Amino acid sequence: MTRTLPTLLVLVVALLTTSLCVADDLVRVFFDRDPDVLKMVLSTGFRTVLHRRGKFIDVVVPQGRLNDLGTRYRTRILQRAMDRYVINLARRPGWGGYHTFDELRQKLEDWEQRYPLHVSVETIGYGWDTKRGLAHRPVYLTTVGTPAPGKPAILLLGGIHAREIATVDVILQIIENILNDDKERKKLDDVVIYAVPCLNPDGREIVFSGRIWWRKNCRPGHDGRVVGVDLNRNFGHHFGNNPPRGGSSGAPSSETYRGPCAFSEPETRALQLLLQRKDDIVSSLAFHSYGGFLVVPFGYNGNWPPHESLYRSVAANITRDTDWNVGTVRELLGYYSNGRHDDWLYGGIKNKERVLSFQVEMGDTFFTETRKLPSLAKEVGSVVSHLMSRVSLKPAITLETMPPTEDAVRHLALRVQNQRLAPLHGLSITLISPTGRRYHVASELALAGQLRGRGPASIRRLLTLPTEEATGRFAVTVAWQGGSVIRVIDMENSSIRSVLED
Repeated sequence: MTRTLPTLLVLVVALLTTSLCVADDLVRVFFDRDPDVLKMVLSTGFRTVLHRRGKFIDVVVPQGRLNDLGTRYRTRILQRAMDRYVINLARRPGWGGYHTFDELRQKLEDWEQRYPLHVSVETIGYGWDTKRGLAHRPVYLTTVGTPAPGKPAILLLGGIHAREIATVDVILQIIENILNDDKERKKLDDVVIYAVPCLNPDGREIVFSGRIWWRKNCRPGHDGRVVGVDLNRNFGHHFGNNPPRGGSSGAPSSETYRGPCAFSEPETRALQLLLQRKDDIVSSLAFHSYGGFLVVPFGYNGNWPPHESLYRSVAANITRDTDWNVGTVRELLGYYSNGRHDDWLYGGIKNKERVLSFQVEMGDTFFTETRKLPSLAKEVGSVVSHLMSRVSLKPAITLETMPPTEDAVRHLALRVQNQRLAPLHGLSITLISPTGRRYHVASELALAGQLRGRGPASIRRLLTLPTEEATGRFAVTVAWQGGSVIRVIDMENSSIRSVLED
């Protein structure tokens, strides 16, 4: 006994010392137009996590070694003791405010019970741990709203990279806020949300077990030990298309290991199968952290997609309540990446229309403190809300008086324009004159969307009316598969026409 006690004390002291030493700070080093800063930071060997070209670089610095970055460079500590913070979270019940997998399941089940008309949950796949019999962690799809023909949908993705822990909880908070807000819940009449809060539940479990920098899933290697695949390099658009720029790795030890082939991972295959059966998805937001960016395709070559003007317009619209920067990953962060989900959603889905896809880089650290989650969810939630409104825009309607003729008639020009991303089908248009007479302008038409469909995106018809019916208030009724709208236009009061552009 006398020999065992000192040994135990040594072990306890060693464990305590190890625990106390787990304290790395996240530090931002500003370039301030000094070309030597980047070279100096890289020479320290510290882990770099975010590099904004020409502006700053964020590095992980062991506490007490801040001076290794030099005293003449401007720095700011973004988060102290990140490792200790996450490890302490994992020791608390319920991960200290973050959702464990069981709590995620309970949350989704609770929504189904509380909002049976608005929420449904299904399993779309599993990770490697479940396939190997080591756990039971399904990949869940939550449908918020009621899908219907002609009704557009948006896709929300979270938990793709394991260490970006806030992405899961922010999606849950955003959906909770929508369900509890009458105005936001009303938008579900016109748009559906498909949410995959956590695409990588196995990797998230690894992070909260103490390996806080784990990024990948839990793919096993040849010896059975976990090597993992970066899920955001495993999608099938320009998969592994590295030369000459780089963008993913074929080495299992790399953080950006792309896997043996496109869609080799059960998580990415689950998303692939989901998109094959969900033709109503017109836009997507994939949540990552961090930086305050809205990233657009393409990652593999750094160029904007063919619908650049549409991307810029929608991006400006949905980020108007934020100070986020918009661009490709090359423009914003200075690197290339291939096999990405947003590249695939826009340009790589076979036999399917394009999806206007964005990647959200939210927050100012991988490990957002739980007290900051509500404000982060509010900021990102505004982007989701604006996107919901944008994809469900009503048709724009204009009615103009043509130059008068010598006949006892007046000519009006009626124009209906599709403002949505997807086509409008089964379109019918009726004009009601001030005297109550109905003019059937068109029926069973299809108008192409801004992103999808062929043919014209608008229709213009000339109408001939008796002079006595050509002034005053007109009503225009436009109906299509999945919706309808009535607009009132006063030909003698231009201010009333502004309601047409809402």
